[in-house]
Amino acid sequence: MSGGLQKLQRGTYSDRGDQNAWTYYDTLTLSNAAGAQTFRLFQTPWSGTKSKDLTNMKTAGQMPANQRFRITSIGIQYVAAAARTTLVKINTLLASVVGELIINGKDASYQKTLAHMLGMSFVVENATGAANIVTQPVFDLVKEADKLKFPVVLAANVPFEFDLVFTAASDATLDGDKIKIALNGTLIRAM
Repeated sequence: MSGGLQKLQRGTYSDRGDQNAWTYYDTLTLSNAAGAQTFRLFQTPWSGTKSKDLTNMKTAGQMPANQRFRITSIGIQYVAAAARTTLVKINTLLASVVGELIINGKDASYQKTLAHMLGMSFVVENATGAANIVTQPVFDLVKEADKLKFPVVLAANVPFEFDLVFTAASDATLDGDKIKIALNGTLIRAM
């Protein structure tokens, strides 16, 4: 083999591991019947019960043995199951649910309402009743990730979760809507 070809074939596999920009994500499907409670994300890996479009976690509630993840930002996406005539109920929900990154044995590493995560500060309404609601264009409720001032490191085998703390039950008209949380950063995998 020529020297040039040998150089081109290096780099795919390294004895020092693989380092990539990565996002771990997990999804909660809303249900009014669940009431006010805390939902623990990143606890169910993708499998026959939770598909890969809902989560990409491979282990339940902890980093895999051969991985280290440095979280540099947290993202959120709200996906409505059906068209809405008003955003008021969605905004009420987003303002009352708190997202928390919890690492076993530590205080919360991150804590904000979902509205703050999306950068939403208020809802404008001119009156009650669907006929009098100020119409707002439909927009994708997804925000570029909230950058963390200080990165959070999840070492191999460290248990963690992202909690969605509902202070009240979600409105029944929002059943089936989804809240997706994305932990973004640098993933290092041993080879």
